[in-house]
Amino acid sequence: MRLAGEPDSIPQIVSVTYGDQLHGPVIREMAPGKLTFALTNETPERGMFVIAVLPEGLDIGSISIRFAPFLNGKRLPGKKTFRDLFRSETIKAHEGIGVRDIARLFTDVKGSTALYDRIGDLNAFALVQRHFDLLQDIITRHDGAVIKTIGDAVMATFLEPGDR
Repeated sequence: MRLAGEPDSIPQIVSVTYGDQLHGPVIREMAPGKLTFALTNETPERGMFVIAVLPEGLDIGSISIRFAPFLNGKRLPGKKTFRDLFRSETIKAHEGIGVRDIARLFTDVKGSTALYDRIGDLNAFALVQRHFDLLQDIITRHDGAVIKTIGDAVMATFLEPGDR
């Protein structure tokens, strides 16, 4: 869609139908002003509607656009940004996020109490911190997220069991 001409004070309606056939970009000329998009999905599947502002003169016929998977309830808790922003928040079951297939990892340093007694609090704490750093690196490298740490234990999540 190209904007051309004088601004229109009346909202313009653009009808878009998502059907069985795949269509490339549709180019129309519209006047600058308010646009209302009327979307119709004639399939039982979800569709995607995208509005992109592209530079003038760009040959859109040669462009292939791919999108990363959308964020959903399964992906949300596994995102580091979400965990950083909402570290103290919990998602309650009745809030409508259903996660059925997710991989969890639990670790615990065996004999850590004896380790603290044997080498002292400061040295043992430094080893536990190294343990956390190593796990954080490995978990991140395999597309996981640390959900929480308790004492010397780590709980992490992965979107796919094969990511572990």
